[in-house]
Formats: sequence, C-alpha cells, structure tokens
Amino acid sequence: MRRYPFGKFLLQIPDDHKIVDIHREAAFYDRAYGLIVEEISRKSPDATFLDIGGNVGDTAAFFATYAPNPILSLEGSPEFLGYFRSNQRTLGDQVRLIDKFVLTDALRNASLSYVTEAGTGFLAASET
Repeated sequence: MRRYPFGKFLLQIPDDHKIVDIHREAAFYDRAYGLIVEEISRKSPDATFLDIGGNVGDTAAFFATYAPNPILSLEGSPEFLGYFRSNQRTLGDQVRLIDKFVLTDALRNASLSYVTEAGTGFLAASET
C-alpha cells in the first residue's frame, strides 16, 4: 500500500495501481477535467455526481476537489472497497460509497468473472 495524490487528497492505493504509470505517461490523464467539473457544478449546484466503478476513490477525490456537490460512488470489488472505505475518512461526508456492481439486464445472464490486475478491475467473459 502507498499514498498517492488525487486532487487535494492523499489516498491509499495498492502498490501495483496502474494510475502511477498512467500519470507518468500522461500527466493530465484525469487531472485536466477540473474546469469541466467546476462548470457542471456551477450550472447544476443541486446535482449529485455519480461515480460508477469507484475503485479506491480517486475520481471522487478529483470531483470533491473541484465541486462541493454530493458524490455517490459505486464499487463492487472487495479488494477496492477496502481501500475506498479507508480513503472515505479522508474524503469526508461529501462522498457516499455503495458496495454494489452495476449490471445491465443484457449482462445479467452472461458468464462473467471479475478480473483484478495492475491496481484496477474489470468484468470479463468467463471461459465456461
């Protein structure tokens, strides 16, 4: 585990989280949308931001850096939930975490498995 900056927050992330390499290759990868978040907040001050696939809380941290709006984050991976829950103390009451995967009806009956690699996760078609 290590600490890594996301906006104005210093969050805990897995040692192998790919965001470190992404930022090394593309410094503004997720850092450039602060102005967009500010503008959305200004135009819709009562809106709630929805973060599907909250990972460790990194996107919520950026949104909370640039806007005072509530943020609802959904994360279903037990591995990332632990990090997000730990980071929630840093993020504060602005961010609400829900332990849930989001599936469409089309995917509900598919044979899927959750794959974790390089500090992130995704659903993949199972071989069976």
